[in-house]
Amino acid sequence: MWKFLRHLFFPHESNNQRAKILHPSGLALIIGIFVVFQLTIFCPGSGQIRGSFTFGRVM
Repeated sequence: MWKFLRHLFFPHESNNQRAKILHPSGLALIIGIFVVFQLTIFCPGSGQIRGSFTFGRVM
């Protein structure tokens, strides 16, 4: 487990002196997770954010 985390977050020889999370595939994964998270929180069709917050409709 420690080797895997070290490979992801710390630069060293096994990851080309650049943390794996900073490689293009790692950045794409982070951006993808962020976009999916944002889409699941905000419901554009209803004008509401999940939970107790609501937006009034502007006419």
